[in-house]
Amino acid sequence: MINNGLTAIDTLTIKTAKILPPDQVFISYSSLTTLKMRWRNNYDAATEFIIYKNETDSFTVTTNSFDDSNINPNITNIYRIKAKSPFEETELSDTITAIYKFVPPVLQDPVRGDSTDIILNWSDLSTAEDGYRIYRSVNSLNLTDFQLIAELPADSTQFIDKSIKTIGLTYSYYIQNYKDTQVFNSNIKSILLSDIINLFYDFENNNGGFTSSTWEYGHSLYNAHSGDKVWGVQLDSNYPSNSAETLYMPSITLKNNNSVLSFYQFVNAESGYDYAYVLISNDDGNSWDILVNTNGISSYSGQYSDWDEVTYNLNAYNGQTIKIRFLFISDNIYETACGWLIDDVSLISE
Repeated sequence: MINNGLTAIDTLTIKTAKILPPDQVFISYSSLTTLKMRWRNNYDAATEFIIYKNETDSFTVTTNSFDDSNINPNITNIYRIKAKSPFEETELSDTITAIYKFVPPVLQDPVRGDSTDIILNWSDLSTAEDGYRIYRSVNSLNLTDFQLIAELPADSTQFIDKSIKTIGLTYSYYIQNYKDTQVFNSNIKSILLSDIINLFYDFENNNGGFTSSTWEYGHSLYNAHSGDKVWGVQLDSNYPSNSAETLYMPSITLKNNNSVLSFYQFVNAESGYDYAYVLISNDDGNSWDILVNTNGISSYSGQYSDWDEVTYNLNAYNGQTIKIRFLFISDNIYETACGWLIDDVSLISE
């Protein structure tokens, strides 16, 4: 525009896209004292990356990875990263919190499995151990009497001792996790191998060995009777219509005197149309009988307001190898509920 013989030039503002800082940080540990970090670079012109640790230390690297060889187990470290070029740099990344947990596992009470099997469950509280070692003694709590009986990979939470054992003896165990040359031992737990089968499945550390192609195992929107994990027809959605959903309990050989099955259940099903049943087989699943509980009830339907315990007398099957089947059957009407959840399953046979 011409104004009084002078030329005015309009100002042009150019907006450039904001350069994003590094993100998608992945952390692993190669040893007790070395943290390995890598991330996604969002700035193509970056020639280096600056890593800030605990607001006191900084490190510069030229690739999108960094090894911190000065960490200590069970100590929290805080990191932030930015990318830099000769022209500009990004803002700092989101805060990255890293802690290498290496602590003893917590061993639960051993439980009796089929025959003379002993089932061990424990809590894996460490971040990245190399593995586990299982130690056992017989009729002794003297540490010098414990012997190594098995080694397991990292992240294991269960071991079944299937070795030959003697009725009437007490078997004691502890679990050892290890990383490099450092080890931690769990608490010691013992079990008297009596001529009584006492099985209990709370499903907290694993699925108990139950099997199904349709039921789900894990956390439920309806919570659990104890802890926070259950088996259910559906855990957080609606059960399917016009279906038969089956869950199998591990087979077991009952003793000869008294046998009882009990569990807690939560039923949320179309009343009078969709039903839950407990069945039993003594011929390896070729035929099944519907069980009647100690209150004379053989099926469950409707909407429960809370968890309910049910008990079954299995004395008619004493001395036999049995399979237990949890069966949920729905009609062809669309449903809006979980169906059937079970928790804290117990089987005692003596």
